[in-house]
Amino acid sequence: MHPVRKRYIAASSALLVTVVGAAAWANWHEVAEALALTSSQDLQPAQIVGVTVTDQPIKPFKHNGLHIVVHNPNPYAVRISRITLDGPIAVQPGHPQCVKTGLTHGFPFFPNKAIEANKNGTILGTNLISMTSASDNGCQGASFHFPLRLRTTAD
Repeated sequence: MHPVRKRYIAASSALLVTVVGAAAWANWHEVAEALALTSSQDLQPAQIVGVTVTDQPIKPFKHNGLHIVVHNPNPYAVRISRITLDGPIAVQPGHPQCVKTGLTHGFPFFPNKAIEANKNGTILGTNLISMTSASDNGCQGASFHFPLRLRTTAD
């Protein structure tokens, strides 16, 4: 056999093994993904039932945490793996002079917290909120709304 033919056969064999291996991986990946979707359909999303600021009041140059109370409506434990801000932090009505809040945040936050079945659990996020000196004077005494989103998985 000529050296050129040997190289061609070896290269063709390597390509065939690569293609077959990739097809098998793609098939396994699709099956695994479908199984994961099927098994997680019964997971009810955990709900945030309360958020309070620790070490109140919020004021410039101070870092505040959040107590986040989460309800798990499932008959099994869930794990909160990520909390993100789901929109802008808003000033509650009654403070029209608070236009520039000067609020900054430390989201996303990764608590990795298990919540028991059909129970509430509290997640403490330290140093998640702070206020800069750019906040308007009209923000003194204001209340703020922190729209949060949870990532929940069965535990």
